[in-house]
Amino acid sequence: MTLTVPCLFGLESLVAGEMRRLNLGGVRAENGRVHCEGTMADIARLNINLRCGARVLMELGSFPAPDFESLFQGVAALPWEDFIPSDGEFPVKGYSLNSKLHSVPACQAIVKKAAAQRLGRAYGRETLPETGRRYQIQFAIIKDTAALYLDTSGEGLYKRGYRAQNLGAPLRETLAAALVLLSRYRGRDAFCDPFCGSGTIPIEAALIAKNRAPGLERSFAAQKWKTMPGTLWLDAAEEAMDKEFHGSYDIWGGGGRLRALRGGGRREVPPGERVWPAGDKPALWRAAFGKNGGRGPLPPLRGRGADPAAGVESRGPLLPHGI
Repeated sequence: MTLTVPCLFGLESLVAGEMRRLNLGGVRAENGRVHCEGTMADIARLNINLRCGARVLMELGSFPAPDFESLFQGVAALPWEDFIPSDGEFPVKGYSLNSKLHSVPACQAIVKKAAAQRLGRAYGRETLPETGRRYQIQFAIIKDTAALYLDTSGEGLYKRGYRAQNLGAPLRETLAAALVLLSRYRGRDAFCDPFCGSGTIPIEAALIAKNRAPGLERSFAAQKWKTMPGTLWLDAAEEAMDKEFHGSYDIWGGGGRLRALRGGGRREVPPGERVWPAGDKPALWRAAFGKNGGRGPLPPLRGRGADPAAGVESRGPLLPHGI
């Protein structure tokens, strides 16, 4: 089957590299999407291991859709009953680009009607209760060609599960991981983010240094599907944990009020105070205000109202993996 991973524009090569490291075949990148060939087991592996992808979509089929009739017939021809049970809930969302069918609400209605007709005939029912598990249908109509998917992730993959509460306008974890990967950080040198805000970049750096899969602390929509045995998810999690690095690494973050991290408590931490998450696991990150790190010390910070050029001097090369 074909699996598709949407991503931010510009991150396609990173996502494709992640897929290849998972030994998936047929990896090919497009604008904002990366495709590969895989199995049901690979759905679990991708969801648990991907750092930069937005979600994992299972493609059911694609076909020309220059008009509503073609869209309806194409959707009705797909084997929805192979995945969606008689009581399954199947909402529809999607988008259209450079196509004659440009009205997304109208396309949503057509896709919903066609899928419901197919499922109704398969299960011998005039109406479907939709009281069971959720099977999110997605469509993409690009240049008059429609592709239909089932979303296996549920919530976006940027939701790692380590935040105890939401913060105002944090950097998305998938983008933070991409920044760290683009810096070529692998855990061998010190890593410092002197203005880390809510700590997203240092946390993602720690996950990369430890080689810890980012999806181990959360659940996914496809875990509840009857067509996906629970053993596939357990095997994927065990495979990911076997690859973890159990050594030490130095990751520093500071300059912000740090809160809402699981394991680190929910209290606010003033700048300058060190933070170690509780438990015997390696610290996800440390806040060390004003300490040196990497291959050169940080320049001193100027005070409020000071001359912009005052108090800032070069004391050595920049941190090799500083952000």
